[in-house]
Amino acid sequence: LRTGLNASHQLNKRVGLRAGTQYVFSNFDGSKVAPDVTEHSLLLSAGVSYQVLENLSLDASYNYSVLSSDNASREFQRNNVSLGVTATF
Repeated sequence: LRTGLNASHQLNKRVGLRAGTQYVFSNFDGSKVAPDVTEHSLLLSAGVSYQVLENLSLDASYNYSVLSSDNASREFQRNNVSLGVTATF
C-alpha cells in the first residue's frame, strides 16, 4: 500500500514552493528460512525553485525518509539535500 499527498504553489512569478508526504506499508511473506516481515515507510519532502531568467531556474529540495521493519537490519533514517540548475532551450 502506498498513499501520499503532494502540493505545489507558485508564490510569485519567480518563486515556486512544493511539499509532499508519502506512507508505504509492505508485508513480505516469509519462507522456511526467513520469517514474515512487515515494514512501514514515511517520506517527507519540501522544495523551492527560483526562476533566474526565462530559460534558467535554480532548485533546492530536502527529503527525509524513515523505514521501520520487523527486521532491524533493514531499518534506516535518511536525510537528503539537493541543489540543481535547469536550463531550457
